[in-house]
Amino acid sequence: MDREKGKNAVINLNEEDENCESFSSSEEEFISSEKIEKNYPVDDMDEEVMNMVFDSEEDAYEFYNLYGKLTGFGIKKADVKISQDGTVRYRKFACSREGKRHERYYNLAQRIRQPRPETRTGCLACLRIKHDKASEKYVVTNFVKEHNHKMASKSSIPYLWSHRHVTDADYAQVRTMKMAGVKTSQVMKFFAMQCGGYGNVGFVLKDLYNRVDEERRVLIEAGDAKNAIAYFNGGRPVTNHSSLNMMWTKNQALVSGESVEEYEWLLHTLTKAMGGRKPKAVITDGDKAMRRAINNVFPDARHRLCIGI
Repeated sequence: MDREKGKNAVINLNEEDENCESFSSSEEEFISSEKIEKNYPVDDMDEEVMNMVFDSEEDAYEFYNLYGKLTGFGIKKADVKISQDGTVRYRKFACSREGKRHERYYNLAQRIRQPRPETRTGCLACLRIKHDKASEKYVVTNFVKEHNHKMASKSSIPYLWSHRHVTDADYAQVRTMKMAGVKTSQVMKFFAMQCGGYGNVGFVLKDLYNRVDEERRVLIEAGDAKNAIAYFNGGRPVTNHSSLNMMWTKNQALVSGESVEEYEWLLHTLTKAMGGRKPKAVITDGDKAMRRAINNVFPDARHRLCIGI
């Protein structure tokens, strides 16, 4: 296959809405649809599909998704039956335009915004697989090839949901650029320049934002929550069951007045409940008597005010 020559273009990463011209793609980085179609005759493959056997459910999904990419439609995971041991017994992969929106969503009395355009057409195209206990493989039980809608054009296929994915390799590059202070929108422009156009990137800007937010949430959970548990757990490594061994102490008391002496009694009682350990930080409101009591009982503690209490 001859490599086509691409046009030279300059991408300004500082402009938010600049369009990117397409560049030529290398054979090592991109596999042409024509080459795949020679190995998978998508125009006449009913019998071939019915005789196929897959090692896993994921392999069947990848195959049907590739078939959809070559044909011009997106797919989704539909019906499933799972056994008690967690094995997927049956699985249906359907066209992304299967089903229809329920009528009640069209007639909402308190609708604030207009409904989104309906993309589903009740398409029945699907691939069904079943787990074979004898071979521990997945065999095809039903394959519906016909669609009731037009196929997506070649330029639109990369934007179908099932064909968009930010891979781990892609995100490793994104992480490096984010650490260098590059904005997410500018990262997307870099990928478009590197891959020869937005249609060759493999995901859209919204997918990239979603992946960045997902990784940020993981860091927050692993950073704040687990580090707090490790701190209160005496610095021991955090495991799935370590939180079961923790002891939380909740104390509350009712005092009849707000004098320094009564607050000192309260703080001494708290110290006893904590096994003689004094806190390193105390947060209260701006009561002057409480401030004096804290200075007398917890002289080494940092006292901070919270106006929201």
